[in-house]
Amino acid sequence: MSLVPRNKGFSLLEFVAVLALISGVLLSLTQWRQIQHQQRLQQVLLDTIDHVQMALYGHFRQHNEFPLSISALGLTEHEMTPWGGSVALRHENGELNIVVPTPNSHVLAWLQARLPMTQRQELDLLVSVPMPLQTLSADFALHRVAVEGRPELNQMQTDLNMNGFAIRNFSQLEADNAQLDMVTASEAVIGQITADEVWLTEQLTAVSANLQTLTVDDAHINNLTTTHATIETLQVENLAAIAFRSEQLSTNTLSATTLTADIVSTESLLAAQIIAADFVTEAASFNETHQRLQTLELAWLQCVAQGGCQ
Repeated sequence: MSLVPRNKGFSLLEFVAVLALISGVLLSLTQWRQIQHQQRLQQVLLDTIDHVQMALYGHFRQHNEFPLSISALGLTEHEMTPWGGSVALRHENGELNIVVPTPNSHVLAWLQARLPMTQRQELDLLVSVPMPLQTLSADFALHRVAVEGRPELNQMQTDLNMNGFAIRNFSQLEADNAQLDMVTASEAVIGQITADEVWLTEQLTAVSANLQTLTVDDAHINNLTTTHATIETLQVENLAAIAFRSEQLSTNTLSATTLTADIVSTESLLAAQIIAADFVTEAASFNETHQRLQTLELAWLQCVAQGGCQ
């Protein structure tokens, strides 16, 4: 009998197990390298978009506008995507978008999740390029101070809605048509004003005023229609009022239900009843005429009493 051990080698099962292990390792390595390669390609695409955006803003700083095509940027090495597609520019409705072609919907979704202000269009990703902030501030914002040679920066191009907030401490108001609940100002020069209440401490100059309450020191108005007015001095061509109080009134035509004034000067007066300390016409005053009548009446009574006047 031989005592030397016989070499049996690897069994078929062991060999298959080793091959399966090696295949699994190679497959995992291959998948990992594919993932790494895919991530590198995606990062390259992100860098491409970033380079294009930087070049666009650089072009805007030099020319004050975006280019019409990407070829004007001189970035040939950055125009191509890793999958062979060309990055392009699209101007539409005053907006600029970078058009980025992608190979499939997975890459498209991956890019859209990592880039702001984007939208899909089939397999293309549209990356919005907003205007620079300094441009928006210069051309679209209303400036607080005057800019030499740019008067449009201090002009509104649309209606101003204050959303319930007040405009305070303005020195002068000029308007063709104003519809206000309450006006408080030192001086107002207005074509037409319609308001429930107006308080003016110094002067009001208006073509037409339709008011519920008017309080002013000095007013020069062509046509005044008011429910109640308290004015120290008023010069008006036509006045129609329910209740009016004034220290001095000068008007061509006066029609009022109730008028209280220290001095009234008018060419035409329409009133149901007049209560005044004196009424002065071009010929004489009412008090002088009344005194003359009383003197004549007394003389007549004396004459009758003496039997001389029949």
